[in-house]
Amino acid sequence: VLPGLHIAYTLTPDMMLRAAWTNTIARPSFSDISPRASVDREDLEVELGNPDLDPYEAMNFDLVFDLYYAEGSVFTLGAFYKDIDNYVVEVTSNNVPEYAGFDVTRPTNSTSASVMGVEANWLHNFVDGPMQGVLLGANLTVLDTELELLERTNETFALPEAAELTANAFVGYEKGAFSTRLSWTHRDKYLQEVGDDSRYDLYVKAHTQLDWTASYRFSKGFELVAEVTNITDEPLELYQGTPSYTLQFEEYGPTLALGFKGRF
Repeated sequence: VLPGLHIAYTLTPDMMLRAAWTNTIARPSFSDISPRASVDREDLEVELGNPDLDPYEAMNFDLVFDLYYAEGSVFTLGAFYKDIDNYVVEVTSNNVPEYAGFDVTRPTNSTSASVMGVEANWLHNFVDGPMQGVLLGANLTVLDTELELLERTNETFALPEAAELTANAFVGYEKGAFSTRLSWTHRDKYLQEVGDDSRYDLYVKAHTQLDWTASYRFSKGFELVAEVTNITDEPLELYQGTPSYTLQFEEYGPTLALGFKGRF
C-alpha cells in the first residue's frame, strides 16, 4: 500500500503552486541482488552481489512554485524532503574472513537515509524582437543528505553519488531549420564508496564541463547533427580519504561527433 496526495493550486493565470506527499518503493538492481562473485587476484579485489538486500522504501514531500512570466518562459522554485529506508550503498572492507587479504566490495542496506534540498530552474525564450530565437536557461540544485550504516556506527555520511551542489546553464538559438546550444555544467565532489574507515572512503572530485551541440534540418525526415563534449578537457579524478591521495586520474580530451538523422 503506497498512499499519496497531490495538490495543485492556481494562484493567478501565470502562477501555480503544487504540493505532493508520496510513498514509493524500488527494488535493488539485478546486479546488486544477484549471487555473483568476481575475484581479481592481481589487484586483490573482490566484488560480490547480495541476494538478501531489502527494497528501497521512501516517504517524499515536495513543494513547487511555477511562474510563467512570458510566452515560452518559466521560472520554477522547489523544495523537497525524502526519508529513505534500506538505501543500498556499496561498502568496501578488507576484514571479510572468507576473502582474507582482499578488498571486498558489496552492496548493503543502510539503517536510514534522508535527502533535503531546494532546486531552481529558469528558461527564457525570446519569441520576438531583434533577439528572436535566442534561448537562455539555468538550473541549480542544493542537497543536504545523510546516511547511516551498521558497519560504521556513530558516523553519518552523505548519500553516495549525491553532490551537494549541481548547476547547469546554457545559451542557445533556434530559428527555422537551425538549432544550437552552448552548455556549462558543474557538480561538487561526491562520495562514491564507503570504506572500513574514513581513510578508505572513495570520492569523485568536483567537475565542470563545457559542451556544444548544433543541428540543421534539411527536410522533415533528414537532419545533420554535430556536438563537441568536454571542450575544456576536464579530467575525471577520484581520491581516497583526503584530496591529496589521488586514486584515479583519467583524461579524455574533447570529443567531436558528426552524424545524420533520418526518418523514412
